[in-house]
Amino acid sequence: MMLSRHKTSALITFKFKEILKNKTFLVSAAMVPGFVLMYRFLFSVDETMPGFQLFLMNFGMSYSIIMVGMFMPATFLAKDKEKNTLRIWMTSSVSSLEYLVSLMVPFLVLTMLLIVVVIGISGVAFDSINIPVFVLVVFLVALTAIILGMLIGLLSKNQMAASNNSILFMVVFFLIPTFSEMNQTLEEISAFIFTGVASKMVASFGDDGSPLILQDYLVLIVSAFLAVVAFMVIYRKNGFDKD
Repeated sequence: MMLSRHKTSALITFKFKEILKNKTFLVSAAMVPGFVLMYRFLFSVDETMPGFQLFLMNFGMSYSIIMVGMFMPATFLAKDKEKNTLRIWMTSSVSSLEYLVSLMVPFLVLTMLLIVVVIGISGVAFDSINIPVFVLVVFLVALTAIILGMLIGLLSKNQMAASNNSILFMVVFFLIPTFSEMNQTLEEISAFIFTGVASKMVASFGDDGSPLILQDYLVLIVSAFLAVVAFMVIYRKNGFDKD
């Protein structure tokens, strides 16, 4: 399936403007660094507490990916569906891939920028981070979360339903990896969750910064691939008409 460069660029620009004008998105995005700063202030985190700094980084990163990367795309796509905007896109020769990219790119850029902010305020030194591994993992994890969020929105009747349907996914993909180090069972489950791989990566920065194993990369790649395929198939098979 080919992408129209002009059409896709126009859609991306439109979506960027729409997202940045949305008050719910602005509040959700502000909550991420807000919580990290609050926890750092309450617990007086400094350079003598590297373990807690990594926890803050992991918390902020995971929260960014789930709240901004998954929840917001779900509600935005559900809004397009609820207002029949999605039907207009589909009947105006916009392909599933073009629509996917137009909504994915803005949220991907904004999510990754937010994670950079989180690193800065968590107190974790940038030189302790394996940058190539970090960028690759965060990119794949954020990409998968965004596509899953769009899939949730596509299968939801309206914005309210999308918000409710997102709760289970938020619990699984946020809470399990975030607290996996506190429970052996959660740690075993987290190893097969794409957000769990990101949490494992952050935890490794506190040790020797060792790279992830092959299984971790397979989890990331397979998760992203399945999410893309699922979205394109359901979009093409008029999933927006199912009530």
